[in-house]
Amino acid sequence: MSSFIFRAFGLLSCLSLSACVANDPASSSSVANSSTSVVSSSSVASSSVAPTNRAPLVAFTTPANGYAFDQGSAILGVSADASDPDGNLVSVSLSIDGNLVSEFTVPPFRWDASHLNALSVGEHTLELEAVDSEGLSASSSVTVMARSAVNHPPEVTFTFPQDGAVLPNNSSVDITVDASDPDGDTPSVQMYLNGQLLGVNNQAPYRWPSSVLSQLQNMRTGTYVLRAFVEDGRGESSVEEITFSVLEDNDFPAVSFVSPAENLVLPIGSSIDVLAEASDSDGSIVSVTVGVNGNNKEDTYDPYQWYAVGNTFLQNLTEGSYELTLSALDDKGGITTVSRTLTISAGAEAGAGDPTRGKTQYLGQCMRCHGQFGEGTAEAPALLPVKAQYSGMPLHQYIADRMPKDYIAGCEGQCGRNVATFIREQLPALRDERNSFSGDVVAGEIVFGEQCVSCHGSRGLGGSASALFPIRAASDYTITNEEINTSGNLFAMIDLAMPRGTGVDRLSKYGECQGQCAADVMAYLQRTETTLTDNERHELRVARGKKQYEAGCGSSSCHGSDGRGRRAIVPLSTSERNNNSLDNSDGFFTYIRDRMPPSDPGSCNAECAANVALYIREVLD
Repeated sequence: MSSFIFRAFGLLSCLSLSACVANDPASSSSVANSSTSVVSSSSVASSSVAPTNRAPLVAFTTPANGYAFDQGSAILGVSADASDPDGNLVSVSLSIDGNLVSEFTVPPFRWDASHLNALSVGEHTLELEAVDSEGLSASSSVTVMARSAVNHPPEVTFTFPQDGAVLPNNSSVDITVDASDPDGDTPSVQMYLNGQLLGVNNQAPYRWPSSVLSQLQNMRTGTYVLRAFVEDGRGESSVEEITFSVLEDNDFPAVSFVSPAENLVLPIGSSIDVLAEASDSDGSIVSVTVGVNGNNKEDTYDPYQWYAVGNTFLQNLTEGSYELTLSALDDKGGITTVSRTLTISAGAEAGAGDPTRGKTQYLGQCMRCHGQFGEGTAEAPALLPVKAQYSGMPLHQYIADRMPKDYIAGCEGQCGRNVATFIREQLPALRDERNSFSGDVVAGEIVFGEQCVSCHGSRGLGGSASALFPIRAASDYTITNEEINTSGNLFAMIDLAMPRGTGVDRLSKYGECQGQCAADVMAYLQRTETTLTDNERHELRVARGKKQYEAGCGSSSCHGSDGRGRRAIVPLSTSERNNNSLDNSDGFFTYIRDRMPPSDPGSCNAECAANVALYIREVLD
């Protein structure tokens, strides 16, 4: 630790000295006003006698920044004006795209046009560097453009609307195109609607907004022709034409915020995650776009989510008021926009967060240990009532510094504030609501038949998905959806992740059986478990044993799926086959319980060992 501090202190000292040298005012020179960056490569000894060495000066005489020429036909060479206030100039070098061309030690500092004529088509960076005898340097750079000797026509493509689009009646249309030129020119685009010029754009973004063009506002039923004429700087042009229709019959899409919550007030430096839901009653959603004070980001896939990680405009927000918008576009061009406000304030409570986002973060990272409603589990205590301090820290700080237990860095910063706010503001009410549920067996049987039987089989005995018995009180049901990847009890699994759904829209099926519905299904399953026959219980145990065997024993490098793998265990010996008491007198059972699997002996407890022994005896043998 001490060496690290010493090195860090030394580095800061060097940086401080370099800053002093770099900011030393330069004397008058023919290139004193050129844009240069000075980098000192040697330290300057402090002395009351020796004068301070000053950096050299360098600037391009030719070419000018942005110089463009046809490939292989550049007329200008490269020339530089360089000097040193102390008369100690040693060299001036030229690099192109980071590659050194050559250096001169005496003027004139000139490089002929052959170096530019050798460049490929495109933009290139030229950099000059002047170095003095003390190792101080200065640099200056310009960009040049090598154009194709053969001029290619520019290209233009409509991004909205697209050819054949069908828009709802009274649509207001913002026309956008992408335009480019293979030779590197910046094209201009003229836009026509049914032969009438709407306007000319000479640079990106190429957009004709309905907010300023009355012809694009509240468009009536009919067919429209858009024509984009694009021209480059050397006279080449091309045309793109599309048609679109405006129809009466279209229900606009629905869109809403999942998070952040409305009218949040957060401290300076907060970040937000934006989650949305969107649907269309008579078609499909094409995209949803989030806007935050003019910064827009589109998402074309459900679920529609924009996390602060990866979106800088959602990070480290400064003080002020923010307008958040969501715009959903359907397949017929209908657009619905909703908005909400967010305030970032120096006066906000230090632990303030977004409780709606905090809920999903709690469920994903905290529920496994603390329970879905903060009721606590064998892994961790209950969270309610919420205490003012935890180990001497506010709740949000405790979460950020120490939670979750097995992954300390899992919920830092904004996550800690979100989860703390959810626990304080929403968790008590959710717990009370859960405790008020009284499951209805009849209603649960109906729901189970409608939503669960296709996967879990009649009476929950298993189908394409696992059997649901025995019902486990512990938190060992895997819960996986677009927001949560954890474990919980059976109620949590139903409430948060059932039914799973199938196909491309499977994510939209999550959460169709929540709250009272989940309580009803639980009541039905609990009643059903009490009525299982001995034969059904036996078959369930064998099925469970198969799953446990395949997970712990069935690899090809071990016993194999049929028990005849690398370490064959079937056929069983007479003693292994005949003694099926499943107690300490059963050597086969105790061997599995105490010594299997070899990688983690004893991890298959008594219940697991009994199931596996039954499966091997009755199925594999």
